[in-house]
Formats: sequence, structure tokens, C-alpha cells
Amino acid sequence: MVVRNTGGGAGGALTWLVKDNDGTLVGTEHTYLHGVATDSLIDGDFDGDGIADATAYRPSIGAFLVRRSSRPTDALLTIPLGQVGDDPAQVGDYDGDGVSDAAVYRAGASVGLASQTLIRLSSTGAIRTLVTGESGAFASGGSDFNGDGRADMAIQTNAGGGAGRYRLFDGVTGAQFADFNFGTPTVVSIRPRHLASQLQMC
Repeated sequence: MVVRNTGGGAGGALTWLVKDNDGTLVGTEHTYLHGVATDSLIDGDFDGDGIADATAYRPSIGAFLVRRSSRPTDALLTIPLGQVGDDPAQVGDYDGDGVSDAAVYRAGASVGLASQTLIRLSSTGAIRTLVTGESGAFASGGSDFNGDGRADMAIQTNAGGGAGRYRLFDGVTGAQFADFNFGTPTVVSIRPRHLASQLQMC
């Protein structure tokens, strides 16, 4: 999959080019317009069909705009959440219903102040707010780290002495359940589930 700015400029329309993974080198190619160049691009299964849905997060309106794989010709699913400055690459199944929940990480107002993860639960529409780390940390959420079938949050910081520190927070209660050093402070965590770390913008 690649995404191309075909509209030109910072607000240009994005064209997505997707090749089916059918076990051959000549999978069917699909193209469609979705989002603009200033959007953040992520993914999640927002319709529960087991297929990732192309998602554009637009900070100017604080909303996730989802092109559902099961209903590609329908109007976009709009999930309001967040504001300018939030990190939207925290999508995951935080309520265990098999459908992705929109989530953002909001850094504290200044270094050292508490940060939050805000989750729009697909099962109820309610917003769950968790205190997860503090300003200056790097968030990497959306994966299940404790094996309970629900997404959790990982927070990466500098442990000093050339070591990176990770704290894991339960995605339901917000309770910290792990704290360990791993890697170095300059090694950035990978969010393997999210298109933000997979897409090629060309």
C-alpha cells in the first residue's frame, strides 16, 4: 500500500493505492481518494470484519475519518475525538469487542505534568480517560501487553545512563503493571499495527 498526494500542496487530496495480498505477484490493485495531506494516516478494524480500514485523523476538526472496508461506498464513519497536538496513533481494541476504538495520547501542558490517553469506546460511545505517563514521554498504545484481550498503553522515557525505560498501563483501569529498561532513549518504539509506521507517502 502506498499513499500519494495527488491534489498538490499541504492540503492536497490523498490517493491510496492498495494491492491485494492474494499469494501472487499480480494481486488486484485498488485506488481511492481518502483524506488530505495534513491528515495523520492510521488504521484499525472499525467495522469488525477482520480487515484494516483506511483512516485519516484530522486534527483541525478533532475526528477520525474511517473508510470502512465492508462498506467502501458509504459515507465515511466520523468518530469525534481529540484536538490539535494529540497523537492519534493509539488505536486499538480497548473494550475487547473485536472492533477498534479511536484513541489519542495528549501530552501534559509542560514537561513532567501528567499526560492522558483518551479512548472513544466502540461498544458504548463513551470516552475513557487514563493517566498514562507525563509530558516528554513517547506513547505507543493499541496493543495487548498483558494478555487480557484488550489494548494497553506503553510509555517510553529516558531512564538515564543510556537506557530507555518502558512503563505499561492497563487499557481498562489505567493501572501500571510493568516498569522495565529496554534499549536506549534514542530508539523509537515501533507501532507495527498502525499504518503510520507502514505507509509510503510518495
